[in-house]
Amino acid sequence: MNILPCPWCGSSETRWEGEASWGFLLTCDSCYASGPARDSKEQAIRAWNEGPSFNISERLKAHADQCEAEAKELEEKAKRIRARAAEASEGDGNA
Repeated sequence: MNILPCPWCGSSETRWEGEASWGFLLTCDSCYASGPARDSKEQAIRAWNEGPSFNISERLKAHADQCEAEAKELEEKAKRIRARAAEASEGDGNA
């Protein structure tokens, strides 16, 4: 069974963590995501390949939307600050 790239960061650099009484799990060497622990390597690979129990692409899209909204707010704030700076500069005779 092939091990798919990390479901969180996409890296192919994974390693086995533990093979003790608590089970087997994979860990990403790039972002350090791990698990879930399972009773066998095959079960651990299957769980890793299935990815997180939530829809990661929907969460990433929502986060990107939030970042874009924040960026727009910051750009508007920067425009207001530049306008105030220009007004202040004209008032000082430094235009």
